[in-house]
Amino acid sequence: MVRVLDCEWMSLKLNSPYIMASLTLMSNVDLKRHIDYYKKACEAGAGAIVLPSVNPEACGASENNSVVVDSLMIDTGLNKDHRMGFAVLGPTVPNIIPLNYGLSLAKGLKEEIKGTPIIASIANIGQEEEIVRAVEELGKTDIDGIELNFSCPNIGAKNKRKSVLTNELLKKIRKVIKQPISLKITPYGDYSLILVSLDGEIDGLTLSNAYIGLVPPEIEGKQYSPFGQREEWAPCGVYGPFERLLTFYQLYKYHDIAKKKNLSIACVGGMVSVDEAIQSILLGADIVQLSSAIAWHGTHFFQECNMVLADYLKTHNFDNINYIKGSALPYIKSNVDELNNSSTKRKMRVDEGKCKKCKECMCCNRLCIAISQKSDGIVKIDRALCSGCKWCYYMCVNGAIMEDDSYLLNNPTVIKRA
Repeated sequence: MVRVLDCEWMSLKLNSPYIMASLTLMSNVDLKRHIDYYKKACEAGAGAIVLPSVNPEACGASENNSVVVDSLMIDTGLNKDHRMGFAVLGPTVPNIIPLNYGLSLAKGLKEEIKGTPIIASIANIGQEEEIVRAVEELGKTDIDGIELNFSCPNIGAKNKRKSVLTNELLKKIRKVIKQPISLKITPYGDYSLILVSLDGEIDGLTLSNAYIGLVPPEIEGKQYSPFGQREEWAPCGVYGPFERLLTFYQLYKYHDIAKKKNLSIACVGGMVSVDEAIQSILLGADIVQLSSAIAWHGTHFFQECNMVLADYLKTHNFDNINYIKGSALPYIKSNVDELNNSSTKRKMRVDEGKCKKCKECMCCNRLCIAISQKSDGIVKIDRALCSGCKWCYYMCVNGAIMEDDSYLLNNPTVIKRA
């Protein structure tokens, strides 16, 4: 099974494409329990471990090397028995793991765990120089990679001391660390311009994180904020199973850019079943980060995912996951992109020389309001109303409907009649 599931992520060798995502679900932990938890994940078959995001500002752990963060228990949205605790923001500074504790955790894991890549995660809190310094310090712990967490909606909504993602910042970070870097971006921003202009600053993309807000809305009962004094926080949002739709769209949206820039793709957000984890690979992910699923099902979920994927590959006669990676992409198309393209390019017109002026044109009055037929039998297509769906193109038995000349001039390769 190990041979079948062998894969790469940012040039790192993994024995499974399923890895532990950056998990901020522990409100009161000490270093030993934290390390033991990740050791269990490795024993269950996690291909790699992404550590909880650290606060790069100058702050440390308590004297006994434990850390306490403000935690909130919320419903997961699956059913009444599923609840989890999230680390949440305090009045001024996010109560996430401080840098010093993160350094100790990284060092301890590298000593205890052999053969499983350990990835440190850094939140975009504080000034640029603080983030760069934190990257440099974590790089000295011999960790295997860095994930830059520029995607946390909590930090974006509450924290005022956050750095803006720029190519210049990525260049500074690249100069201070030799390990591979993955950039974790939000599902509600467009990073196309930054990604297109990359020149080796990063090695991977992590797509993506929770959409704005934390708590799924309750269908019954009052809609109130469970955050107490944090009333300015959104009492609802997209998380868990609902988030998967956003995550899959991010795979579709950034896949081509990532491949052109030779960036590995890590998928995270909303995968709570083994089938959904496989779907992520079919949609182009190199590896799948599991977070919510581990919180709900436990670390043994890694073992289940690996067994099901290995069986899936065997059943379909695939030697490894490279044969299925991204295989579903050619069969999907974004409705938004389709609408944008059709509204500006794929207009249709009638070739009056081929039109037989049928007594009852089978396209008129059946397909759309863009097609009409005059009393003399001449069929017209109103370009302003045409959406470019091409149903009339295929329906006309005489082949009298075709793509408009202006479209042909800009697009010499035209889809031929089936």
